[in-house]
Amino acid sequence: MVSWFSKWAQGIIVAVVISTLIELILPNGSSKKYVKVIIGIYILFTIISPVIVKLKGGNLNMDEVLDTQKYEEKISKIDNKIYAELEANNSRTIKDIYISSLTEDIKSKLKAKGYQVISTNIKIEDNENYMIESISLNLSKEENEENEGNSS
Repeated sequence: MVSWFSKWAQGIIVAVVISTLIELILPNGSSKKYVKVIIGIYILFTIISPVIVKLKGGNLNMDEVLDTQKYEEKISKIDNKIYAELEANNSRTIKDIYISSLTEDIKSKLKAKGYQVISTNIKIEDNENYMIESISLNLSKEENEENEGNSS
């Protein structure tokens, strides 16, 4: 009987440690609450299962008690949605970085030629190639540098 309690306690400790590690690894998001529910059910099952087996005298299958496939499908759908959102955000971020880098490059090259860029408008295609559709610039000639250069 003591060995049975020992194995039971070890099973509970292992379940809690594994659950804690899984919760630490999970990113924050909407799927985390579903995973926590499944972890809680797993710990509850780990606590109750040996008692039921001892009283019943047979094995107990978690899939028979719970419909885990339904939770797995929900988690899969949420993960797919999160992945799609991350892909869209990454694409927008890459496009924004490309546009800002292009703008800064244009400004620095025109400044070297003696022009000041007042405003820019760059349109990029919304695909993976990032082809430039149009570039609109509002420029002014920097006359201060020329006058300073002539007076020296």
